[in-house]
Amino acid sequence: MGQYSIGDLAQSSLLRLQSTRMKADLLQLSQELSTGMVADVGVHLAGDLGYYADVEKNLRLLDGYDLAAKEASQFADSTQSVLDRVASLLGSSVQSTLPAATTAYQDVRDHASMDARNDLEAVIASLNGTSAGRSLFAGAATDTLPLISSTVFIDTMLAALPPITDPASLVTAVEDWFSDPAGFDAMAYQGSTNDISPVPIGEDLLVNMSVRADSDPLKEVMKGLALAAVATDPAWGFDHLEQVEVFDAASGIMLTAQSRLTALQSDIGAAQERIETTLTRNAAARIGFEQARLSLVGADPFETATRLDDVQLRLESLYAVTARMSRLSLVNYF
Repeated sequence: MGQYSIGDLAQSSLLRLQSTRMKADLLQLSQELSTGMVADVGVHLAGDLGYYADVEKNLRLLDGYDLAAKEASQFADSTQSVLDRVASLLGSSVQSTLPAATTAYQDVRDHASMDARNDLEAVIASLNGTSAGRSLFAGAATDTLPLISSTVFIDTMLAALPPITDPASLVTAVEDWFSDPAGFDAMAYQGSTNDISPVPIGEDLLVNMSVRADSDPLKEVMKGLALAAVATDPAWGFDHLEQVEVFDAASGIMLTAQSRLTALQSDIGAAQERIETTLTRNAAARIGFEQARLSLVGADPFETATRLDDVQLRLESLYAVTARMSRLSLVNYF
């Protein structure tokens, strides 16, 4: 009976081929053991990828929604923080303006005007704040500061006022400047008249966080502070009773502004709550889709580890045989 053999070169090529295959198997099994997923999804699912593709698509959608929701959360948190600051500054001025509306002491009124001016400048600086490089209160123009500099705001308003003859004319002039499109809106507001677009944070879920510096509640805040800030301006020539009249009007505007500002904070708070609720819902949905993916293409860790040990043992055996064959010599047969 004849015997068949292969030459040394063919045998060497065969050993290299076996080594390459086992190394590839070793790499694949190591990957599956570390990731917990099969390396070749198509083979594992026998080409039926429809359900798996749908699961992957939903996971990618959740990635996008989560990123948008987290950015929206940061924007809303920053907006709320500024509104809290504005409310605090307004409350401080209310505390000094109310006594100024009843006192006969000039020092008290001068102090109240100075407080109002400082608080107005701080409010404007706060409304010009940004989050991740985007303006918070400029509407769709997120690359623009919404208001002119706080240091020129009062001067810009005063330069636009008509001649003032009495407290009533001052109050009317300041109110008109804030409500006239050719006044505050044209001279002090630099942002967009369009709101920032609602942000999609989930399937069929949008959140609107737009609060512009030209909104009525914020204009009311600045109006009350501005009126109190100029109440004692010597240019008017008001006596103490006339100054008291201006402070009385300013305090009334500020108290109205406080309630409107609270409503604005409540709106942002509702947006924050909606974002957090959606993030929680998205996280629960993600768990469900990840479990579905694991059931489809998950690699059994025990089976994978067993196969990995087997391939490693066979590869070591192959290396031992190769090394042994490399030492063969005809001298050993004589």
